[in-house]
Amino acid sequence: MIDISVSLYSFSVKFFERSYDLEDCVRKASELGFKGVEIVAAQMIENYPNPTDEWCEWFKGILKKYNMEPLSYSAYIDMGQHTGRDLTEEEIFQCTLNDIIYANRLGFHIVRTQHAISPAILEKMIPYAKKWNVWIGVELHAPHNCRVGVWKEYFELFDRVGSDYIGVVPDMGIFQEHPHELFKHTAVESGIDKVQLESMIEDFENGMSKASMEKKYSISEAEQIAVLDNMYSTFHPATLEDFERMVPHSKYMHGKFYYINENEEDTCIPYRSIVQKISDLGFHGHIAAEYEGHFSDGTIDCVEQLRRYSNMMHRLVKEITP
Repeated sequence: MIDISVSLYSFSVKFFERSYDLEDCVRKASELGFKGVEIVAAQMIENYPNPTDEWCEWFKGILKKYNMEPLSYSAYIDMGQHTGRDLTEEEIFQCTLNDIIYANRLGFHIVRTQHAISPAILEKMIPYAKKWNVWIGVELHAPHNCRVGVWKEYFELFDRVGSDYIGVVPDMGIFQEHPHELFKHTAVESGIDKVQLESMIEDFENGMSKASMEKKYSISEAEQIAVLDNMYSTFHPATLEDFERMVPHSKYMHGKFYYINENEEDTCIPYRSIVQKISDLGFHGHIAAEYEGHFSDGTIDCVEQLRRYSNMMHRLVKEITP
């Protein structure tokens, strides 16, 4: 079974502008039909990294109040804690251990972490994951993919030790195929004419090189060159065969998205094909909506975007999965 949940990170704009508090985020997630929640610990946990017992009990009560599953505790490895140096391996180990303990205390059985934790450190965490009854998933996030050197090491580790306590959290942002509406908005804001932009996107999707694009459209301003850099580095045909490597080692995925249109469709990330692929491969777990359109346009209503995403994904799962 594929369940549709949500990362509370999706409510970032409302949370930071104080129109929503944490309970509002959980309440709205429930109203939108999501099954469970991911909390980004450093963003929303009071007194992180060491919340009080009182806060932990309060948060568990909020989840129970709105009938929401504690799905994923999103850990944060802050490599910049100390001026002039990154965290040491021992410090990364201790930060991760602390997150594991609090995840367990809050009722989470998944800890999502970042590739700042090396395969070697991750392997050392296995006895502690077992002790505290959590599964540690390393997020595979753009611009990485399964063929990046460090990810070859991760998959070799998963193959060797199994995936009962460690694995991968695929982020759907690695499968962006077509420029979305908010990318287009940013491009127009940079000074590119709307009609010209549509022509540029057509040329891009027909395989025109970046150098030829700059010459054809006389692109020379720094902001406009940055738009082209982003387009050529971000969008490409989705390599859905990567799921064949990821699904056997995954219990949880990030449903990254940037803009869902009025027809409740994502024209950027091929979600129908993704759901079909992971269903065929036997994936059983959660996909958590992760809205990131606020990086392009903070005025877009994240709640409406999440409503559209929830409807789209529940429809796709119903249509595709057995």
